[in-house]
Amino acid sequence: MGVTAKVYHSSDQSLPWQDWESVIKLSNEDAFTMDPRFLACVESSITSPSKIWYLLFYADDGTPVASACLSNLQVDLAIIAGPVVQQVMEKLRKLLSSLLYMNVMFCGQPVSLGQKNLLFTPQANPEEVLAELDKLMCKLAREEKGRFLVYKEHGEQDVENLHSLGQLGYQQVESLDMNIFDEPFEDFDHYLSSLSSHYRYDVRRSLRKLDRDGVEVQRWTDAETICELYTEELHKLYLAVVGRSESKLEILPLVFFHQLARQFSGQAALTGLVKDGRILAFNWSIRSESKYQFLFCGIDYSVNHKLDLYFNLMYAELGYALKTSASEIKVGQTAAQFKTRLGCVQRPLHLYIKGAGVFTRLLMKFFSGLLFPVRESVQAANIYNSKYRASDNPGPGQA
Repeated sequence: MGVTAKVYHSSDQSLPWQDWESVIKLSNEDAFTMDPRFLACVESSITSPSKIWYLLFYADDGTPVASACLSNLQVDLAIIAGPVVQQVMEKLRKLLSSLLYMNVMFCGQPVSLGQKNLLFTPQANPEEVLAELDKLMCKLAREEKGRFLVYKEHGEQDVENLHSLGQLGYQQVESLDMNIFDEPFEDFDHYLSSLSSHYRYDVRRSLRKLDRDGVEVQRWTDAETICELYTEELHKLYLAVVGRSESKLEILPLVFFHQLARQFSGQAALTGLVKDGRILAFNWSIRSESKYQFLFCGIDYSVNHKLDLYFNLMYAELGYALKTSASEIKVGQTAAQFKTRLGCVQRPLHLYIKGAGVFTRLLMKFFSGLLFPVRESVQAANIYNSKYRASDNPGPGQA
């Protein structure tokens, strides 16, 4: 059995979307980032020199068995490198500002949500698909002057399917862990009552700050209402958060968020902390078939400490997520210390990287441990009281 790949540019209207959606369905993955509606959101935000390709893989009988998104981006490799490399690069860039900014060919999209963009159906032979995919990525990397090839971001359940990447010259390195909340609470009050006294006191102390200052939690799901609210001025709060982030691969424009609201009307939501009609902080989220995912937030840092805006925003979003009875709540890859105290556990994610040329291959061979050291996961916190721990619902890390 062989496999044939067909490549489509992002602007190519001939892509057989029926085959694309067939792969999504048969893969049994709740992969909203492969949904054509999400791809439309991403395309709306692309700026030169970024490019996107869509790939479909077919068995000999014409059955679609796999799909992938590729993108070419100029990225700062120090973002995913270890702290030693980051410190060295910070000093060296005072002399050479472009150092380690390189074109990278990703099996993935130019939007970072801790997602993979490679799907297999049960009929696929992953080894054959990956061999063909590697040829295409190498070809495109040569055309686009890509220095590295990267598969992002795959969980433990994907390791077996991707084992042949090692034979193709890729090294598995650690990405930021995904913070997952999967405790079966009915709502936020149920969650709060299950916390030990120390953690419950911390949460209520933050909530009181909102009450004293007259800050209200509001939520919007109507697309047109969200687009009216989400102005350039509000978008600056998102840019403020990105500016402080240690792990940023891209900065999304306003149009991406408007498209997100319109393409996923009723599924995408905007949660805001509002005082006197002004939104001080917000969080985007999306509800897919079985999962609830926190997306992007914005914070007015001038009053963040006074009002615990970030903490209260996460509490509010968690409350809405719990009401959906989602089987899994993805709370994002940042702020791990706080999110473990929220009740999250960390789920490892992996990148697969190889150099596209002789120099970058040697760099990976001899210095990959320094460039991409093993990241230490934050241990799950024992936040629940004895009554909850004694029930049929074990706390994080106790299952």
